[in-house]
Amino acid sequence: MGPLRPATWAVVAAFSVPGADASIYKHEIVDGQFREVSCATLDDCLQKGFSTPGMLLHRTWAMEIEEALRRRTARLEELKNDTAIFARQTQARLAFQHRFLKAAMPQKAPEVRLLRRFEDPDRGVAVSLILFETWKGQAVPAVIFVPMGVEGSGQRLPAVLHLPGHLAGGLRDPEEQKLSLGLAQRGYVVLSFDPLSQGERQQYGADGSDLECRAQTTDKEGGPSSTSSKTPSCSEAGLPPCSKAHDHFGKQMWLLGRTAAELFVRDAQRALDVLEELPFVDPQRIGAVGCSGGGMLTAYLGAVDPRVQATAVACYFSTLGQELDTGTCNYDAEQILWGMAKHGYDKPDMLAARAPRPTAILLTSHDCFPLEGGRQGFAEAAPFWEAYGPPGASQLYASEAAGFHQAEGCCCCCCCCCCCLLFIY
Repeated sequence: MGPLRPATWAVVAAFSVPGADASIYKHEIVDGQFREVSCATLDDCLQKGFSTPGMLLHRTWAMEIEEALRRRTARLEELKNDTAIFARQTQARLAFQHRFLKAAMPQKAPEVRLLRRFEDPDRGVAVSLILFETWKGQAVPAVIFVPMGVEGSGQRLPAVLHLPGHLAGGLRDPEEQKLSLGLAQRGYVVLSFDPLSQGERQQYGADGSDLECRAQTTDKEGGPSSTSSKTPSCSEAGLPPCSKAHDHFGKQMWLLGRTAAELFVRDAQRALDVLEELPFVDPQRIGAVGCSGGGMLTAYLGAVDPRVQATAVACYFSTLGQELDTGTCNYDAEQILWGMAKHGYDKPDMLAARAPRPTAILLTSHDCFPLEGGRQGFAEAAPFWEAYGPPGASQLYASEAAGFHQAEGCCCCCCCCCCCLLFIY
């Protein structure tokens, strides 16, 4: 065998000829001979063995993910009867419970510390500010909204766990407050809490505020400004996204072979432990609702915890394939479930895992989660509900808000959740 010769690159260029398909050409010299090779697409180029470094980095792993998703699709197409569908559902539920999210079994409620309670007769609610411990040393600030007159009456009402999105203010964000209050005014007990590194759970900064995601504006000298009465989002405050803090501890967890998603699910499950033991809550009638980051956690929780009888997921649901192709989201560490595509799962499997319990999906056209992926995923999940009986026996609903941006879609989440919960209440 002769000596190895280094590859000789001359040109990689794209040409568009009127009336003909665009092509990509590579010109090279091999053993003194000039050679031209053409391909029609970037993937075709890679398969023929040539690309630019940028093409190689972008497409090599994407093609592997797409192949894993194609294998998943082929397995779904093999589900020809209800027995096969139920077996796939069990596999998905166990995968999310044990492999991806490390979900816990329901536990006795942690000790709850009441910080303050007050009544708001004008709005018809009683409000309790509490702390509960999600793991040793980690106190979680939370709020409970109760319709006036219910406490001490002996009544047991349906309840909603409201999971805030990726907003600096956490449960105190004005839009999140509207949703919690609106649900309570409709007759639900509502519990909401601050996610990690949001609201009062800032993780970084000597002064107690998160240097990467603090819920305050700054004055011209760089000090806190007291002129703003509205808790700003990180972008409004001119700061990096809240997700930076999530990524910081999320990457640390990767070193242990774990993911930040486990922490978020643990928070939500401990909140459920608190909610179901409240004396004025019917533990058989608990739902969960959330938008964006809250929609993510609602989808996670609904897939792994059977106590959640109804869910409303807003501005999160799509498919991995569509998100790779056209999505524009900047994913937080907790949104990436390690090995999900490799092991044959996608977001629609989170819905399939919870069939036939009532589930509502809210999609918006101006969101970083592609609308077409939401439609595709909904169609993939629908057979898992149909296997349980005729329409009306179980419910899976989707609502599209054409022309709506994510923030507007989140405002619709309250109505979406109420419609979903009414089917079991």
